[in-house]
Amino acid sequence: MAAIIKRSGGYAVVYSYTDKTGKGKQKWEQFSSREEAERRKLTVELAQKNGTFIVPDNITVGEYIKNFIDYRAQKRKWAPSTYSGNLSYLKNHINPHIGMIPLQKLRMLDIENLYVTLMNTQKGQYKEGEYQEWTERTKKTAAYLSSTTICEVHTLLNSAMKQAVRWKLIAENPVPDEGPKRDTVERKIWDDETMFQALECMKDPFVHLAVHCAYMGSLREGEAMGILLQNINLDYQGMGCITIDRTLQRVSKESLDAVGRKDILFEFPNYLERSKSVLVLKKPKTETSRRIIFLTEPLRQEIIKRIAQIERDKKKYGARYHDYGLLFCQENGLPIEPSLCRKRFDRWRAQQNDAFPPMVFHGIRHSSSTYKLQLSEGDIKSVQGDTGHKRAQILLDTYAHTQEKARIHLTRRVERDFYRGANHGQNSPEFSGNALTQLLRSALRSNPQMQQMLLDALLAPDAPDA
Repeated sequence: MAAIIKRSGGYAVVYSYTDKTGKGKQKWEQFSSREEAERRKLTVELAQKNGTFIVPDNITVGEYIKNFIDYRAQKRKWAPSTYSGNLSYLKNHINPHIGMIPLQKLRMLDIENLYVTLMNTQKGQYKEGEYQEWTERTKKTAAYLSSTTICEVHTLLNSAMKQAVRWKLIAENPVPDEGPKRDTVERKIWDDETMFQALECMKDPFVHLAVHCAYMGSLREGEAMGILLQNINLDYQGMGCITIDRTLQRVSKESLDAVGRKDILFEFPNYLERSKSVLVLKKPKTETSRRIIFLTEPLRQEIIKRIAQIERDKKKYGARYHDYGLLFCQENGLPIEPSLCRKRFDRWRAQQNDAFPPMVFHGIRHSSSTYKLQLSEGDIKSVQGDTGHKRAQILLDTYAHTQEKARIHLTRRVERDFYRGANHGQNSPEFSGNALTQLLRSALRSNPQMQQMLLDALLAPDAPDA
């Protein structure tokens, strides 16, 4: 039972409970009016009677979310980059604003005010949880936090508070059901003609091969930099292929210690003792990211030349060569980080005097996917086999299956269309045709009901002979 006692110009609700260690405790909660105290008294008595009483706890929001992040890491639920990212969101965006609020006193209004504050916060305002003293010039040039960052903060808070309810630390989740809106900014890409011209202009062998591989294979930069020579088959199906089964990534040592190394396939030696991060080869992002990409003949020939260059470098460096079996590596065999790949691509584009539209290296993957979808007339499953995306449209997931034969055919078509030289920009005779025919083919591909109707018509007893 609970009691109401008048004191200090207000009213206190006094009740007894048993803490987590089994000890009996007494709690005093102060209210300004008797009505509030009466409501709290009834709530406590009903919760104790129904077994839903939440034991008082003084843990703060910041302390609890750090415990939650460590718990998820111990359960091996997150990749190292996810752990590092969430720890950064906690230190730089949650702790400075609501981290010291007791968890059991956190309200929805506190979180909604947090989102408003973050929307008006410039990037880099906090680093490792420390407030940065900026000059007036810095304040004017710094961009505001992106909607993606604020949405990630919302996701972390929502997951943590749901777990707090399950652990009976709080009675209900204070995070709003509807989180901040994510701005949909379309990624900048290049069309096939621009990409072809760009490759023609690239004289740096590394940049050329990296872009060529990323475009033909629809690769992420970490997947490209993590290609092993042993995963290249130059004779597969008469065209060659590469097995994509790992990605090169720099991760913090703290995150590795927290989440473990179960997804780490290889850890490169760290030549800087004070470095807080390490370069690793890890399993792909998802199971569907593990895939085979097929080679066009020009890309196959370029890879053959690159392998020959690697052999020359091995002879040149001898025992000083670091042989990790990488396709993309420095002259002495050491790996090339994805960030360096991005920088070298950006440097090349900057040297072209605005001859090519702005685009980040990852835009090559998006450009590739868009081009293949157009060229394949919407054959999403074949393109999905190249990109390694986990989900496609639900109808296509139900009625279509990734076929290796279809994907090889798509690669052949990419090869014929992309390297068409003087005829670039003109339709290949194979793909030209009556507009009505093209429309019918597209409709049949995407409409299983129409496919069945056509099949029934062809198999009908009175169907005319072909």
